[in-house]
Amino acid sequence: MLILADVLVDFSGELHLVKSTDIGKIRKRKNVFFLLLVLAGLLQHDLSAQSYRLQRPRIRNFPSSVYGADKQNWCISQDRKGIMFFANNKGLIEFNGSVWKTYPFPTGTIVRSVLCDSTGRIYAGSFEDFGYWEKSNSGGMKYISLVPQLSNFQFHNEEVWNIVSHGGIVYFQSFSVIFVWDGNSVKPLFPPGFITCFTEINSRLLLVIADHGLFELVGRKIIPKDTSNFFRDTEIRVLLPYDRNNILVATANKGIYLYDGSGSLLPWFQKQWPLISNAVINRGTVTRDSVYILGTILEGAFAFTREGNLLFHLTRENGIQNNTVLSAFTDQDNNVWLGLDNGIDLVILSGPVSFSFDPSGKLGSVYAVAKDKGNLYAGTNQGIFCSPFQVSGDILQPVFRLIPGSQGQVWSFHASGSQLLCGHNDGTYEVYPDKIIKISPVTGGFSFTYYRSGSENYLLQSTYTDLVVYALKNNKWIFRNTVSGFRHPIRQIMTDHSGYLWACHLQRGLFKVKLSSDLATAEKVLFYGKQKGLESDYGIKMALFENHLVFLNEGRVYTYNDLLDSMVLFDFIHNQLKPDYRIRQILVAGEHSYFFVTDHSLDLFQVQKGNLIALRSYSYDLFDNKLVRNFEFVYPLEKDTWMTGLENGLALFADHQSTVEKRKKSTSIEMVESFGRKDSAQYPVAEKTGEPIVIPFSQNSIFFRFSCPIYTSKPFFLIKLDGMDKEWTSTDLPYVRYERLPWGRYTFHVRAETLGGEFSDESSFSFVVRRPWYWSTLSKILYGFVLVMLAYVSRIYLKRRLEHQARKLRIEKEREMIRLRNEKLEAEIHYKSLQLANTTYSIIKKNELLMEIKRLLGQMKKPAEQGFSTQFRNVLRLLDRNITDEEDWKVFESNFEQAHEEFLKRIKKQYPELTPGDLKLCAFIRMNLSSKKIAALLGITTRGVENHRYRLRKKLNLDRDVNLTDYLMQF
Repeated sequence: MLILADVLVDFSGELHLVKSTDIGKIRKRKNVFFLLLVLAGLLQHDLSAQSYRLQRPRIRNFPSSVYGADKQNWCISQDRKGIMFFANNKGLIEFNGSVWKTYPFPTGTIVRSVLCDSTGRIYAGSFEDFGYWEKSNSGGMKYISLVPQLSNFQFHNEEVWNIVSHGGIVYFQSFSVIFVWDGNSVKPLFPPGFITCFTEINSRLLLVIADHGLFELVGRKIIPKDTSNFFRDTEIRVLLPYDRNNILVATANKGIYLYDGSGSLLPWFQKQWPLISNAVINRGTVTRDSVYILGTILEGAFAFTREGNLLFHLTRENGIQNNTVLSAFTDQDNNVWLGLDNGIDLVILSGPVSFSFDPSGKLGSVYAVAKDKGNLYAGTNQGIFCSPFQVSGDILQPVFRLIPGSQGQVWSFHASGSQLLCGHNDGTYEVYPDKIIKISPVTGGFSFTYYRSGSENYLLQSTYTDLVVYALKNNKWIFRNTVSGFRHPIRQIMTDHSGYLWACHLQRGLFKVKLSSDLATAEKVLFYGKQKGLESDYGIKMALFENHLVFLNEGRVYTYNDLLDSMVLFDFIHNQLKPDYRIRQILVAGEHSYFFVTDHSLDLFQVQKGNLIALRSYSYDLFDNKLVRNFEFVYPLEKDTWMTGLENGLALFADHQSTVEKRKKSTSIEMVESFGRKDSAQYPVAEKTGEPIVIPFSQNSIFFRFSCPIYTSKPFFLIKLDGMDKEWTSTDLPYVRYERLPWGRYTFHVRAETLGGEFSDESSFSFVVRRPWYWSTLSKILYGFVLVMLAYVSRIYLKRRLEHQARKLRIEKEREMIRLRNEKLEAEIHYKSLQLANTTYSIIKKNELLMEIKRLLGQMKKPAEQGFSTQFRNVLRLLDRNITDEEDWKVFESNFEQAHEEFLKRIKKQYPELTPGDLKLCAFIRMNLSSKKIAALLGITTRGVENHRYRLRKKLNLDRDVNLTDYLMQF
């Protein structure tokens, strides 16, 4: 690029020296000049778009406690569906991205090798046994041994360490024998010595035999290819493809070479060989983008570029679980699996995130980074660290060292012109690669922002206590003053279009500050919180979004409405996001690009033509959940490449598309099972006939198990059951159960989602829950007949019921009429009783009066006898006649009969021997009259009444214990 620039400068200078006669030449050379300008621009664009990564890729660790088998893993393979298989001490391990399963070998021996071929068959080798596994109908694995097909062979402690499939033939390799299976029979093949390496490269089967050299297996013949001292005397552990003419040969501890097949060996990785010389190379693999991974016995795994440059070195100290690599395998996603002496690790080369860790812990948690003048600076809780910004290949390899005197908490960097400023716990410093110069003693420099007052530009800074003002002098910012009238710990400051300064308190509240023209005083300070439209007074942050100052609180984004002097929701964002989407912070990612910080991810958005477009999501899992909580930041290094700080180092992530083509993931439904109260059934899911599976209603609870071979993170699934669900449901479980489904037709859909927001192909399963027996056609006919009968019976029942009700109403009406008649009769009887009582009372009074007169006359009898005897007797007779007047009795009898319902007739009928006097006495006794009153009515004495009562009892034949009055009252 420098050479091209020099040419352009020299050429432009020549334009001023040409003569007018050379105009034609000038025009031609102008065209060349502009061509060179375009070329320069393209080169500059390529350089500016350079992408790189940090030394260490992301690693997922799977300890034995996770996969549930023994620690040692001897071989790795992957089937055509993407399912991973591992040869383990305990058996064959299967991993589908969600669930680990272990299938012990029938003999209980260690599985040393595994291979998945293009047909889907899974081969395995063990001690004196080899064969293949097949899926059973129950979803498990069934082992079929090929040893019975081997005739005339006696095993002698052979273990099958390697399996190779080539041209439809499978080769099972032990150290001393190769067993060849063509699909029908197994034949042993005996090499001339001990096999140290056996592999397929460029469609050729190559094997290294100790003390003999390099051989090629053609058919059933072992043909020598190179028997030089190198191949005979060197312990060769790994053969890997390099190009069409060369292979990579890795020895245990005597170097790595390129071999062209004609005897020429070219040392590879010669300069850095001392790094690996004592590690003892054991296994190797190469990725599709030519990254060579060599696993060792003592020093973990090394990764090299095609040119032999070291990309990274993985050890127990910086990510993997164990330094002894027993197996290595490149999967379909171009990631590398390491089978270790203790566990399984996945090295994620295809991921967007790479790391730089400090195993010593001296770097600490990173709160800020800056790139300045060819150096990379990291501000941590330990101090300011500096490293040359050096890139080897595409690997950024920072080597940090602490700048003397910078120990302490670093909060921020600010690059301005020729200066790099650092907000530090102890003040604010101007930073150089090997020293720092304090420019402000005010402690705790958090945030910087530019501020214009009049025609002058200033730099403002928030700190633990004061607002600090910096002025520009000789193109450098120098301390000017602190602002009085406003003392708060402020984490963020920004200015708006009106010249107000907005300040977010470290804990509580938001301030709007108007500064004096000389920036010496805060003239006006207003507090904004819950009373001004925000959701809370606490945890308020702010950001610049498309030149709008926005405020974040409780997951919502607000903007300031100056007419209302209040905060209102920022509709541009919220109208384009889901209602439950919560944002903690907004970070600038580039031009019109922003990271939305949530509780689970950094989500990249871009504003395009007035729309908010979601580009990519970076889950915190991608950063091993080591982002510094509440202090997340992104620092743009290049276009679509950012750096952020971790609790123990740095992470670099990008939005570049991988140059290696990826296979789109497919989600598989592995098992469908229906359940009832008493029984269950499993259904095949591999065969798709187009017809839905029919499930009896008695087993209408359905269980689905599914998987997707996503290994870079735990897969999330989206599920939906047509006929039941209207929306997709998210779950991190690889199974779901639907309870007691109604009869009908259903289709179950499932797909997986990666951490990057990509979706797998969808898998579906259609089924019909049969109608219950009580809703079959015959049942419906029976129900129809029953309904007709019910209608008929109901009609009869209703008719009878109506008749019964009519009869009941008629009876009730008659009863009501009788009741009314009885009430009328009772009223009449009551009236007659009153009349009877009045009549009786009158007769009694009359008779008492007459008897009193008779008594008085009786006292006058003697004088009357002397002179008035005849007249006196006439008076007495008149009195007696009126006392026993029959007319009074008739009137009494008539009223008595009306009041007592023909009592006298009934008693005369039953006792015909009763005299009229007896009847009178019965009537008087029924009226409950006393003997005295009866005597007055009968005109006799009380003694006479008692005698008469006695005679009446005898006529009525009453016992002594029967009360005469009660008897007559009840008669």
